[in-house]
Amino acid sequence: MIRLMLFIFFSGIIGATNLQAQTRLLSEFSPLIDRAASVLKTQADQEASQAELQIREAQQGWELFGSVAAGYQKSPFAREPFGRFFDPTLRLGLRYPLLGSAEKQNRAILDATARVTIETIRLNWSRHLAVFFIEENYAAYWSAQQLLKINDSFVQLAESAERKLGARRNSGLLLSSDYHEFLSAFALAERARLEFQHERDQALIRLRHLTGEPVPVFE
Repeated sequence: MIRLMLFIFFSGIIGATNLQAQTRLLSEFSPLIDRAASVLKTQADQEASQAELQIREAQQGWELFGSVAAGYQKSPFAREPFGRFFDPTLRLGLRYPLLGSAEKQNRAILDATARVTIETIRLNWSRHLAVFFIEENYAAYWSAQQLLKINDSFVQLAESAERKLGARRNSGLLLSSDYHEFLSAFALAERARLEFQHERDQALIRLRHLTGEPVPVFE
């Protein structure tokens, strides 16, 4: 309880001195959701399904078909080595799918349309998730960053606090057990710094992954 009271007391002082610190707003990250790896993947899948649908639709209806062949022919009326000539053949035609062929084309178009719908839903859902994860990691980063600043400032007060608390103990205004408990709070703060820094760095890594940008450390 004493450690908690001491931490809250100094945190209030330190927090008041950091009100002017600049911060990076969440609104700066939200427009970058289309750069997230998960969104890029689903967007590529959606575009591929859209292209497949366009191909299926273009293949519907009349179809142009053709073939090209070539070879050498020999005239039965010419003597060797004459009488051989080059004979190219080109065939072109139009056909319209009927019955089974038409049904197969229509089924392929319906399947392609369904895939476009599914991939579009996946793309929209992926964007919503990206926004959610950006907000979550921004909050985690900001919280860890503020705790880290408060913790560092708190530790910087250790020397002066130890001197003042020692004077109170020597004058009989503070029990020796309370004096050592107060000092242990500074030792705990030193260890807590590693935890806060790890949480901040992990949130920053996730923000970089979600936005596709080399986001630097910010306030």
